[in-house]
Amino acid sequence: MLSSKDIKKLSGEYDLGQVRRLVVNARNIHSLGSINQCKTLQHISFRNNKVDSLESLSALTMLESIDATANRITSLSPLQKLENLKQLYISSNPLPSLDQILSPLKQLKSLQRLDFCDPNDEDYEMDHKMIFAVLPRLTVLNGQRKEFLLLANEDDEDEDLHELSQDLELPIKQMDSNLPRLLDNKVQTEVKRRFEEVLSEVDDLMGELEEEIHRKRKEFNYEDMFQG
Repeated sequence: MLSSKDIKKLSGEYDLGQVRRLVVNARNIHSLGSINQCKTLQHISFRNNKVDSLESLSALTMLESIDATANRITSLSPLQKLENLKQLYISSNPLPSLDQILSPLKQLKSLQRLDFCDPNDEDYEMDHKMIFAVLPRLTVLNGQRKEFLLLANEDDEDEDLHELSQDLELPIKQMDSNLPRLLDNKVQTEVKRRFEEVLSEVDDLMGELEEEIHRKRKEFNYEDMFQG
């Protein structure tokens, strides 16, 4: 446990109320203990420890940055009233789901950076647009700029639409290529004409689908998902 004596020694401050910054990385700490006495604390780093609760930080409303990377934290609920928090590093912790990460943080209007996993981590199903809608002031997510992530997200969605269109178009073309072996000329011509009409209808539907998706993106309020 982090005692008041430890804090005074590590911070160089005799009065815990005057401690502004504290670094206690890799010290085999299981609890933040007396840290709640540091009422003016602004920055704390306790990477690579065994801390399993952030409850001791819940009343430290002057905190601007927390680095809790590589601990045993399972809940961010104690942080939901830290209105001045700008940076939160919480990766390599057993946080159960993306919802349980975002829900406690949605009231933190000052939060500008959030790192909760490696960019290539597949443990969480990412929806970058939703994350930035819930946390509108966020500019960096998991070490990557907001602009880059949103651009990549748009490209992925457009590629998915294109692949869907190709999946629908390919069977029709394959059937069209097999017609000479199956039908006489008159029937072949009629069936081919109908296939071309169907393909044209598919193209029209895909265009309407893409327009509808873009319209829904503008209308949908992601924050409604995290109300209550």
